Parts: sequence; C-alpha cells; structure tokens
Amino acid sequence: MNKNINSDVEDKAIRQSYNDKKHKTNNITNIVYVSTFPPKVCGIATYTQDLIKSLRSKFGESFNTIICPIETEEENYEYNEYTEYKLNISDAVSYLELAAKINKNDTVELVMLQHEFGFFNETRNGLYLFLKNLKKMLS
Repeated sequence: MNKNINSDVEDKAIRQSYNDKKHKTNNITNIVYVSTFPPKVCGIATYTQDLIKSLRSKFGESFNTIICPIETEEENYEYNEYTEYKLNISDAVSYLELAAKINKNDTVELVMLQHEFGFFNETRNGLYLFLKNLKKMLS
C-alpha cells in the first residue's frame, strides 16, 4: 500500500515538473543589458560579459539575453551576439527611442543598466530621459 502512495506522489511530482517546464518554455523572460560590450576595451564591458556568462551558467536557458551596446557617434563595433538595440550616447533622441522600443517589447521584463556616469557626458539629460520614459523594471 505504501508503494502505491509513493508512486502516486512521484507521479504527481513528475506531472507538476513537466507542467512547470512546459509553462516556462512558452514564457521565457527577456533581459536587456544596456552597457558597453566587447570588443570595446572597457572594464564595464568585460564585467557585463562575465555577468551574462555567469547567469547563463547558473540559470541555463530560463531567460534570454538581449544586449544593447552603448556607443558614441564615432564608434561602430561588430559584436559576436545579435544586438537588437543600440544606444548612441551622442544623440539625446537615441535615449528616447531606446526607451520606446524596449517599452513596446512585451517579452522584456527587466533592463539591467551597467554604466559609469562618464559614459553619459556627451548628451545633457540623455540618461535622465531614458530612465524617466522606461516603463520596465530596472536593475
């Protein structure tokens, strides 16, 4: 009799685990990383790359990573990963456009901003405009 009870409990646990996995694969969270990225030589770029690798190692494919490189007007790097967004820190309108694009993407749940304030000296109030208009969770 105990074997049947254990079997029922195990069956329920297996079904629940399957249902959880099924549900999660259909609703994968996207996290946007707004930062500098390699090949740009920058400590923040390296830190962000290592952070993403570490999170992927720990959490597998439970979320998608969307990188949004920070570049000036003069920079135009080739990235190893697809870049859905870019932030031109030399152009105030770019901050507003980026916030609007991210807000329209219903799959984005979190925006992670990795920065040094010196990155945003090119455009007065650009970072403020981005943060004020962004409607997603910010980390």
